[in-house]
Amino acid sequence: MKKVSIAAVFLTLVLSLSGCLNDDGANFYYTTLPISSAVTPDTLVYNKTDSITIRYSIPGACHEFIGIDFSNDTQTGDTIQRRTFWAVAQAQTGEECEGAQSVTREHKFAIEVRYKQPYQLRFITGRDSEGEYTFITRDIPVKEEE
Repeated sequence: MKKVSIAAVFLTLVLSLSGCLNDDGANFYYTTLPISSAVTPDTLVYNKTDSITIRYSIPGACHEFIGIDFSNDTQTGDTIQRRTFWAVAQAQTGEECEGAQSVTREHKFAIEVRYKQPYQLRFITGRDSEGEYTFITRDIPVKEEE
């Protein structure tokens, strides 16, 4: 009788967990959100942290803002520090996500100034007709702390 109850428990466990094994693939993807504006300081101070505020558009309820990402585009020998920023969202797939209303939001984040050279900050606003990224570009001088 003990073997039958152990087998029944095992069978129940296997059947209850088998629903978790049916994975039809990911129902989401990551995408870049367009940045519509960026508020940056006029001057950065070397070895200090400052803040930047961006406004971005979320296409609808099936998109969730994840955060800001950036690339360091500075090449050896450059006299300027280049950074490109973009807003990242996780978007759900499915028919119920189509036709949703767009929403504009703000996000504030920190930038640490580690170099004495001027910074060129680029914020991705979208793509042009040829598929190339478009940007808001800010050139910001760096001063040493007084």
